[in-house]
Amino acid sequence: MKVQIFEQLTGGHYTEYIHYLLPTLVRLIDEKLINEVVVTITPKHLKSDSFQHQLSKFSSSVHFDPCLQEVNPCLSLDPRLLVKSPTSFISALQRRTQIETNLINSVHRIKPDYLISTTAETQSSITGSLKSLLGRQFLPKHIRSQGIFHYGSGGTATSIVDTIKDLCYRSMWKHSPWSRLLFVNPLIYEHLKQQGTSFAKRFDLVPNPVPTFTSVDKTSARKALKIPMEGRYIGFIGSIDARVAIPELIAAFRAATSNPTDRLLLAGRILPRYKKLLEEEFKALIEHKRLILIDRYLDLEEINLGYSALDAVSLLYYKRANLSANLLKAVSAQRPAIANDYGYTGMMVKRFDIGWSCDVSDHQALVATLRKSLEACEAYHVNERTSRLIQFHHPDNYAATVLKDLHSLVMPDHHNQPKTWEWVIG
Repeated sequence: MKVQIFEQLTGGHYTEYIHYLLPTLVRLIDEKLINEVVVTITPKHLKSDSFQHQLSKFSSSVHFDPCLQEVNPCLSLDPRLLVKSPTSFISALQRRTQIETNLINSVHRIKPDYLISTTAETQSSITGSLKSLLGRQFLPKHIRSQGIFHYGSGGTATSIVDTIKDLCYRSMWKHSPWSRLLFVNPLIYEHLKQQGTSFAKRFDLVPNPVPTFTSVDKTSARKALKIPMEGRYIGFIGSIDARVAIPELIAAFRAATSNPTDRLLLAGRILPRYKKLLEEEFKALIEHKRLILIDRYLDLEEINLGYSALDAVSLLYYKRANLSANLLKAVSAQRPAIANDYGYTGMMVKRFDIGWSCDVSDHQALVATLRKSLEACEAYHVNERTSRLIQFHHPDNYAATVLKDLHSLVMPDHHNQPKTWEWVIG
């Protein structure tokens, strides 16, 4: 049996979702239960830091095939573009069509028996859904296929545009060519379950893989990162891009506390315009070592140190319904979260009692929330439900969920079932 993993995009969770499948697949190769694993990626991905750090160690057992034509990752099909910038909408449509072509070409050449797309939205929205709707085959009939879906509103649409996008997502999922649809966002999963959709038997919730953090005390973590040792730290660990409400966070932090040992740590690659803003408008905080910047790529060990150094983790994204991997990392590191009260992060904070949430656009509410977090962070502890949540998102459970059908094909007597979302919330 031959297994193909298809991933058009590069870095971050695009690489991680491949990385955490490979140990199990390599074991199945060693046990002669499958013959070959081919990971189809772009040449850019093959040359990336993320490939070198996370995937290259599997090269002796897994074939990495950089056969995919590069595609600009600007793939948004925002319906507003039809009016504001039709050419941008058409360009995004053409890019998605090219990704679909990349998928089909690679499948016809590699001829897998089992196909996994770790980011299925990019090639499920047009040709595949249309062919499925018309009763035609998008993928060869014998292939067992798994598509992982990251995006969608999950019933959180609050505008006409969001409602249109939600309807488009639902149509895409319903007519998707994949044998099995795996959603990473429990908001979407629960919403579809409640709606009683016609394709309910084809979908499931898949964990977002979160590594187990090595226990490091705050003092040792801060020493290793070479940051000031004393004081209370709030921080954001990860890629600091336009999705993150950095200006709002720092302005609220400055207003929330004047204590010279209360600090804000930003660790990860910082968006250039944010870096410029920080160095100009918040220069005094930097000079007084109350705003600490580590502007570079962080490996897994440094991410572990970053979370371990904090008293509370800021996860203040703008209005986004999507899953937050950083929130799950905070839970795994046993640190309370400060999150926007919207979508996935708002739901998780309330349901699992893992910190505090507020409207990120409300300055006074954010100031009050930061003050509360500084005062209450020492009392935070992991409860039974958060413990189950951590187990659910363990990389081994992610791999077991994605590869459940493969295990049933190559190991008919395999009875170890992955932990489910129902187990977490039950």
